[in-house]
Amino acid sequence: MPSTTFYFKENPEEMYFVTFIGDDKMLVDSSKTIIAIRSVNYGGGKWFRYDDESPAEQVRIEKRFDKEIISKLELFTGTDALKAQLGH
Repeated sequence: MPSTTFYFKENPEEMYFVTFIGDDKMLVDSSKTIIAIRSVNYGGGKWFRYDDESPAEQVRIEKRFDKEIISKLELFTGTDALKAQLGH
């Protein structure tokens, strides 16, 4: 499963480890890529599972990811993202 890490320098400084969900055929079509946040690093060497975070923290993380990553992907691709409900 392809994955990447996004680093946010501004407060709060943190990193998100995300995976791209789908088989090889699905991943070729970038207009239908599913991205899932898997873990968060708040500094230091420890990663925390996204699913273990509180619902309020999950909402905060998702809002930041949408604002700083997804919105830029939408501009770059000229498409609108379909978002899952915040907090699952």
